[in-house]
Parts: sequence; structure tokens; C-alpha cells
Amino acid sequence: MEQKKRKTDELKKALIKTIYQNEGALDAKAVAEEFAVSTAAVYKQLERLEADGLLTAEKIGRTKRFALVDTAVIDKTYPTAGLNEDIILRNDIGEILADVSPEVRSTFAYVFTEMLNNAIDHSESREVTVHAYRNAAVVGCFISDNGVGIFAKIQQAMHLDEKRFAILELAKGKFTTAPDSHTGEGVFFSSKVADRFYIFSDSLAFIGDNCQGEADPVIEDRLGEAQQKGTRVCFEIALDRTMTFADITNRYTEAPEDYGFSKTVVPVRLLEYREANPLFVSRSQAKRLLIRFDRFRNIVLDFDGVSEIGQGFADEVFRVFVLQHPDTTITYTNATPAVERMIKRVQSTT
Repeated sequence: MEQKKRKTDELKKALIKTIYQNEGALDAKAVAEEFAVSTAAVYKQLERLEADGLLTAEKIGRTKRFALVDTAVIDKTYPTAGLNEDIILRNDIGEILADVSPEVRSTFAYVFTEMLNNAIDHSESREVTVHAYRNAAVVGCFISDNGVGIFAKIQQAMHLDEKRFAILELAKGKFTTAPDSHTGEGVFFSSKVADRFYIFSDSLAFIGDNCQGEADPVIEDRLGEAQQKGTRVCFEIALDRTMTFADITNRYTEAPEDYGFSKTVVPVRLLEYREANPLFVSRSQAKRLLIRFDRFRNIVLDFDGVSEIGQGFADEVFRVFVLQHPDTTITYTNATPAVERMIKRVQSTT
């Protein structure tokens, strides 16, 4: 009897996780095969979850789409003047975090306080809205302001040609428009430790979806959507999280005894994300990529989605920059044979 109950509980947890990770889609047959039960048994557990108020189901054509139900919600708007993010976390978000694990609590607290503080210190907004929620899979939060917009502010501070290049700077890490009071690590590490992390502003979206393993951030154009003024940050932390904050942040240090943020991984494709097959051929593109690389000791360039690079681009990154910055190491991953040949060609002339 105890074994049967344990198997049923595991099946329920798997159904909740699958629905969350696949944004409502569910292959009942695949789940049944994984747990060695009938498809009818899977649907029986789905009906029980629905009866318990944990999910809803909607039939679309011949398939069903599921949605997790928020069992706790907090929705408040605050004036930013004199606002303290730690007090909001302690006094207003307690219901959302009741009985969660220490790993979930600490990760949520980090992302929440970093993102709310960004709105307070940087947005130039008079108020900020916090919408926090909990369902069977995650604790999550939306933090919205009506200020200047994060990408516009970075573009202005760095004199960038386009707002989308601001997302590349956020993806590198160590960027802030107020270096005297901020380290520039908040957005970078929040996008890595949250299971889902989004920033919406100026019809652009910076997306970090780590719910099936840590992933590189991506950019999306949201030109067809109604654009609110300011910035909206959304993040979710899975309730079954076992990794600690340190487990993830330690990936961005060079050695166990090195406590600094000394290593970063940069998706090269963010330079020209709109193109189906982007061309990276010019030195100007390389110089844009290399901005602030000297702040790190180890940079990993991720060439996923890049089929080839030009000689000028490769030379600027892997020979000129390396010669000018001997204390910074640049390595690469996910390079096609064509990309790797060009890198080794320019390195051979050093």
C-alpha cells in the first residue's frame, strides 16, 4: 500500500512538472509508459489534480491543454520613494513562501530583492507593482514599473546604436548604470538561477528559460504586443529545486578558491539574433562583442547557431584582443568545423 501511494505521488509530481515545463502540453501516453501504468491511470490522476484545484483543463480540438492554478496570490503597488525591498519580502511575500525549501526561499529572495531594487534605484518610476504567486510547480513574481525602460537606459549609458545591444551587455554580466552603488551582477545571476526569467521593455524580451537545465538567454521582438511603458521582470522558481544558489554561481568563478565573478559565457548569436543564418564577418561586430571583456579573466564564447565567421571577426577576437589583454583568456564552445578552422587559422599567426 505504501509503495502504491509513493508511486501515485511520484506520478502526480511528474504530471505537474511536465505541464509546467511544456507550458500546458502533456503527452499522457509517454507519461504512462515512463511509470508503467495505463493511460487511463494518468488521466485519473489529472482529474484528481483538477478536483483538488491545482490545475484546469481545456479541450482544444482533439487535445487537452492544462494550466496550473495559482493557490496564493499577492498583488500590490508601492511608491518607489523610500521603498525597501527586504521589508516587502519579509512583510508581504510571506504567504507565497510558506513551507518552501531553503533552496527555493533563498533563490526567490535573491532574485526578488535584486529585481525590486533595480526598479527602485534605476527605473525613475514613481511606483512599482509586485504580483507574486504560487502554484503546484513554482513560486513566481512579476515586478513592473512605468519608468524609462531598462534597455533604453543601458543604450543611453553606453551610447549603443540599438536597444537590442543592451541585452547582449546584460548577457555578459558585470554591467550597471550606477557602478558606485551596484556590482552589475543582479540581472546576470538572476537569469541563471531562476527556472524562468524574462525582462520585457521597449517591445523587446530578454528570456532565460532554465527549467530543463541552464540555457543561454535569447532575445525576442514583441512588436505585435501592446507595449507598456517601463520594464516588467518576471521570474519563477521551481518548488522541487535542489540546487543551491552557490551551485550555480560557482560556475562563473575560475577556481573553488576564487570567490569573484571572473568567468562568463557569451552567446555570440545575440549580436545578430534576427537573422536565420547570421553573418559575423566584420571587425566592428567583433569590437561590439568585445566591449567590457577586459573585466573578466575567462570568457567562453558560445557559437551555437553560428555556422561560420569571417577572418576579420575571428582575428579581432582571438588574436588582436588576446594580444592586448594577456590576463584575459577567451575559449569557445559549440563551434562548427568552419568556425573552428577560422579561429585556429588566426591563432596560428600569433
